[in-house]
Amino acid sequence: MLLELSLNGVAVVKAEIDAQKIQGLLGTALRAVSVPQSTPMSVEQARELLSRINEKSAVFLRRVAENNGHATWAEMQSIFGYKGTNWTDFSNSHNRGINTALGSILGTPGCKLVSWDDDEKEWKSEGWSEGRVYIDGEALRALRIAFALEA
Repeated sequence: MLLELSLNGVAVVKAEIDAQKIQGLLGTALRAVSVPQSTPMSVEQARELLSRINEKSAVFLRRVAENNGHATWAEMQSIFGYKGTNWTDFSNSHNRGINTALGSILGTPGCKLVSWDDDEKEWKSEGWSEGRVYIDGEALRALRIAFALEA
């Protein structure tokens, strides 16, 4: 798709854009301004979480933090070594470990750090490669600071 930006009738920018990627980024931005889904944590709690979880889970959380709050299934497959579309590989293993560690740190059972929307079209596509999981709100900010991605 060609995007053209004009100022006073003069084209100042002409660029080819990936409309699907822009749509995904806008979706992420809209979720960021909605009610956070991730259990809030402080920077110190994020650092404690990173010290308690396994290395692959820490790499995963870093990827989400680097991507400003999301990771794709393809990225998760690369990090964790998952094959195909077996969601229980994540939910019963790494996700459970992350949530259990966070709940222990916060003294609150039932914490949830990673969320996803089963209704996103990417999760309905073959292979799920572009399906996304999210971390948002205070939890994302705490992780970004813990990983020294922001001050």
